[in-house]
Amino acid sequence: MASCGVRHVFAIPGKGNGGFYDALAARRDRIRHVLAKHEQGAAYMADGYARAGAPFGVCMGISAGAAINLMGGAYSANADSVPLLVITGNAPAAAFGRNAMMEFSGDPRRPDPARLFAPLTKRSIMVRSAKEVPDALVDCLQAMLSGRRGSAHLCVPFDVQMQDIGLDRVPAPLAYDARPVPEGAVLDEAARVLAAARHPVIVAGTGVVRSGAAREVVALAEALGAPIVTTLKGKSAVPNDHPLCLGHVALGRSPAAERAVKDPEADVLVAVGTTLSEWTNFAWDPAFARNAKVLQFDIDPAEITRVYPVRLAVVGDARASLAGVLARLPADPSLAAKRREAVAKLLATAGRFDAPESRFDARTPLRPQAVVTALAARLPDGTQLLADAGNNTFYTSHYYLLKARDAFYLGGGCAAMGWSVAASIGVKLALPDRPVVNVCGDGGFMMNGMELETAAAHDVAVLWVVMTDRALGMVKTFQTLFRGKDFLGCEFGDIEPARVADGLGTLGRKIERLDELDAAVADFLAEPRPTLLDVRIDGGEVPPGIMDRLGK
Repeated sequence: MASCGVRHVFAIPGKGNGGFYDALAARRDRIRHVLAKHEQGAAYMADGYARAGAPFGVCMGISAGAAINLMGGAYSANADSVPLLVITGNAPAAAFGRNAMMEFSGDPRRPDPARLFAPLTKRSIMVRSAKEVPDALVDCLQAMLSGRRGSAHLCVPFDVQMQDIGLDRVPAPLAYDARPVPEGAVLDEAARVLAAARHPVIVAGTGVVRSGAAREVVALAEALGAPIVTTLKGKSAVPNDHPLCLGHVALGRSPAAERAVKDPEADVLVAVGTTLSEWTNFAWDPAFARNAKVLQFDIDPAEITRVYPVRLAVVGDARASLAGVLARLPADPSLAAKRREAVAKLLATAGRFDAPESRFDARTPLRPQAVVTALAARLPDGTQLLADAGNNTFYTSHYYLLKARDAFYLGGGCAAMGWSVAASIGVKLALPDRPVVNVCGDGGFMMNGMELETAAAHDVAVLWVVMTDRALGMVKTFQTLFRGKDFLGCEFGDIEPARVADGLGTLGRKIERLDELDAAVADFLAEPRPTLLDVRIDGGEVPPGIMDRLGK
């Protein structure tokens, strides 16, 4: 891990992983141990650490229940193409089959950890002797970091951890082809399809972010004069204020972006780094790209035609593939200029926001639209913004217009509440010089809020903005719209997130007015420290675009 550039490990010690801790203790100068409060939090912190640019994330626990607690994080990272190494301990291999404490061996009533993690990761291995470890580790890293990235799991029983294999067996950092390029004939055909298009639309997904292909996507859009829409998870794929960027589609969508992908005149849909899943196609709305041929760029051939038939598959790294197409694309400045005018007209008529007047409404309880708008106005360029699962996803993605150097993170593959509360700590550790802000609901906060103590212990200056409405907001919205306010299982008592934050060693502030929010954000930026803002919102507001999901 140290030789690969990993500087943080997120873990909880216990019976079954003492050998790992002996090794970590000997390498304190190169690897920092971050003690999580729950294994799920460890996995999510490591996930955020990897998303923010670390070589990969590492989380670690013991066996049995601890290993099971890591499974959700393993799946979330894998679903979102994040390289995450999950390491679990186990009872001594020599004791397998003898009802050892916390034995996960595959014997009757003793689950096999390799098989448990197999459907959740790209590779899952349990070793039974020290000589297997170097090759198993290489196998896991190769799977994690090649092609479409993802998670891997390595289980090392306690007695195996304690065996000496010699430093000469430590595998060297991997060399692999990170940017596979399609054959020239495929790139030639892609350029021909684009040159012949009448009304192309570009959909930029998370693969653009992972590949660092923003410049190439913008260059393609400018060459064609084509509109760019992003997926929700790929919201930071291109600068949101670019004149050809219409916003994101599906959950919390921009009206202009929705109009573009549902335009019956759109004849070529250029899908770059997106699986075109329910998150993107408005829950399989037949109007989505109804008359368009699909030109799909993806590094994973398994994603081609999974949802839509394609006119042409371009399998390879997004940045390298687009660069190859751009080099072959004939220029037509006049046609591009006409299309740019059409995009500007669409943006002017359809707009980026639902209920734009709500963005500056200072009434109390606070409207979430105004809260997010205020955050977007006051946070600097370069902010790392995380959203959680729930109504906050819609508000944050819809009303926060990302600046040029901003980044947006969402654990959308698993859509687990509480993911962002912990993941934000990992993001900050990977990018200590960038402001890190997490917008979540009070329901999500309660699922992983104990990790605020982790931030306090390591002085990780994250700003948590908790939208407090004392409910599972999306469930309550659903029951309002479809059950006539017959609420069941969605409301909390009089919770006080700010007081919880104070008790965990961070700064908690209760926010009931926009001027209080302004002052709190200014204080955080002036003197960064782990801070939670308990923002009291009107839970009766209906999030933008929610009917695209709940209505179906």
